[in-house]
Amino acid sequence: MCSIKNIKSNRHQNGLSLIELIFMVAILGILLTAVSLNIPQVIEKQRLNKLVTEIEGLFESSIATSLARNQDVVIEFSSIPHTSGDETGNKDWTIKAMIDDELIAIVEGALHPNIYINQNYQSSSNDGFLSVSTPNAIASRNGRFTFYIDESNKISVITNNMTGRIYTCSENGGYSYGQCSS
Repeated sequence: MCSIKNIKSNRHQNGLSLIELIFMVAILGILLTAVSLNIPQVIEKQRLNKLVTEIEGLFESSIATSLARNQDVVIEFSSIPHTSGDETGNKDWTIKAMIDDELIAIVEGALHPNIYINQNYQSSSNDGFLSVSTPNAIASRNGRFTFYIDESNKISVITNNMTGRIYTCSENGGYSYGQCSS
């Protein structure tokens, strides 16, 4: 024979109460909101990291090719504004590494929409070049390509002609890069 006490305890074990269900939905809502707020930042970071990787790869393949072939590599860039503030969101910029007429590597703005870019290699032009010269395969001049989506956090790929070093940094130390020294 079943007592009333046994019936109540069995009923409670068969499912969730309304209060428990409300708490679960509230917790899931809070978690989903937190995740959805971070998605645009994650996408922005991945887009900038992709561009960093492509520009670093262009420089590194230029150095490797220069050393392997014992020839100078010319890195040409076009439609990249000289200073910060001149950017228009132009998608037509390019950076190419070439030996004579042979293309070694290219980075194109069309593949990176809404990323602003500038350079400080040329003093007055949006177009220019630098060379990776033998025998040391070091870039011919100091300079940087700087790019960003949000102007509050810019990333730079910097070449140093004295050390031959190529490094990446962030003006504010964001996007997991070290902070650029001035």
